[in-house]
Amino acid sequence: MSSISYDLLKVNFVKQTEPWPAETRSKIEKKLMDLAKQLRINGEIEIRPLKDDICSSMAGLIGKASISIGIEGFKKLSDEHQEFALAHELSHIKYRDTVSKQFILAMLGVAKIALIFPFPHSLSPWYLLLPTVLGIFTKLPLSLTITLSPQMTIGTIIAVFSYSYFSKWREMSADKTALSVCSKKTKTEAWKYMKNQQEQNIADWNRMFGSHLILRIFGRIFMRANGDLRFLVDYEHPSLQTRINYLRSVASPIPQFKNA
Repeated sequence: MSSISYDLLKVNFVKQTEPWPAETRSKIEKKLMDLAKQLRINGEIEIRPLKDDICSSMAGLIGKASISIGIEGFKKLSDEHQEFALAHELSHIKYRDTVSKQFILAMLGVAKIALIFPFPHSLSPWYLLLPTVLGIFTKLPLSLTITLSPQMTIGTIIAVFSYSYFSKWREMSADKTALSVCSKKTKTEAWKYMKNQQEQNIADWNRMFGSHLILRIFGRIFMRANGDLRFLVDYEHPSLQTRINYLRSVASPIPQFKNA
């Protein structure tokens, strides 16, 4: 295990089954340390290498925070895209977005359960079919989808869209915070990181559905033609195109002219 420290900030790799080269670890540690210092983050941040392409973060109210990095996917990114991805996850850690999202989920769940008491005679186990179906075809958590009555079903719809709106707001805020500490070159290149994800989604979609017409039509339920995942698949993030538009506006802002 390697680590470097600055005041109360500490960044280190956990033990891993497929160790990255020491040079790569040192590079990531230094980049994370520099970005975390600019964001004024204190405490311990643990880097968890994964075998897939996921890059995510988690931080509670107490204890160490963690950033999970997909080894293979991260290697393919340019230095600028790596910097933006790390800064984005550090932004989530800075504002404890994991905690705030869990809190919102809990409050929405409590509000839905409260709908049982005014209408006890409307309860029916048949309404459990809705969360069952949603659980099969989507990644929506059970706390959002569980329902036992018509009133709870309405509450489910409201809860899903309320949580989605909150989560998307936090993701856009993380993009904005990340850009505030990224280099000038990264700011101009960040939108291409999202564009690459669109292209990767299209490539994966073509590989899954191939030339089968019916399957390709069915696949459109889950993904748009431009590579954006639809709501049922990804309800927590703004569309990639929305993020691309924002990041491009930062990279090439519209000049403001003063009145003569």
